[in-house]
Amino acid sequence: MDNEKLKNIQAPNKQEVSPKQKKINTGIFTVLSCVFNLVFTVAIIFILILGITYFIRTSNPSMTTEEFDKIFRFVLWGSVIVGLFLGFRIQALFIRLIIKVFKWENKFEQQFIERYCKK
Repeated sequence: MDNEKLKNIQAPNKQEVSPKQKKINTGIFTVLSCVFNLVFTVAIIFILILGITYFIRTSNPSMTTEEFDKIFRFVLWGSVIVGLFLGFRIQALFIRLIIKVFKWENKFEQQFIERYCKK
C-alpha cells in the first residue's frame, strides 16, 4: 500500500450501537432510574412528613393529640402527593442530566430520548 491509500483509511466508528443493544441499554437505565426514583421519593415523603409535623408541633405546642391527629391525616396525604410529584420531576431531570452530560443520545432508543430530552 502506498502512503496515499493509508491516509484515506478511516477508523471504524465505535459510536454505532445496534438496535438490540439500544433496547437493552434503555431497559437497564430505566430500571436503575426507577430504583433511584423510589428511594428518592420515599426520602422526600419522609422528610416532608417530619418537617411539617415538627413545624406544626413547634408553632402550636398546646395542641392536643386529637387535634394533631386530625391535621396529621392531611399532612400525611399531602406529603405523599407532593413527594410523588417531586420524585417524578427529579427523576426526569436526573435522566436528562445523565444523558446530556455523558452524551448518551445515541446509546438509547429514540423514543426514550425524545421523551426525556424533548428533541
